[in-house]
Amino acid sequence: MSLISIGVSLFTMIGLSTLALYGAVVLAAGYFLYLAALPKPIPGIPYNEAAAKRILGDAPELLEAISKTGTMLDWLISQLANRNVPVIQLFLRPLGKPFVILSDFRETQDICVRRSRYLMPYAIAKLNMP
Repeated sequence: MSLISIGVSLFTMIGLSTLALYGAVVLAAGYFLYLAALPKPIPGIPYNEAAAKRILGDAPELLEAISKTGTMLDWLISQLANRNVPVIQLFLRPLGKPFVILSDFRETQDICVRRSRYLMPYAIAKLNMP
């Protein structure tokens, strides 16, 4: 039995309207899964608009920059310079929370010294690693 004959027999058994309904449900579910997988920006912190519309976020641009320069630091500096702000958010992990990059010394000191409750324990551990 060929694939075409199986498809024709399935079509005659199910009917066009039922098949169209199943197709619409699958498309709608796929679209909502896509929307759920998109990065969720933190309000008030600048970010790359194009990266917020991709599931992979900023990762493709970062990997391209690393392949050209060999370092992540140049790309981070260019992201801060392009927006001319001391704080940005980056979407580097699919389905993950954004990374907030803070380049202002006084703000960093204020957060680390006076507002340490905002830092997550794993972020503090990464700061203390050599």
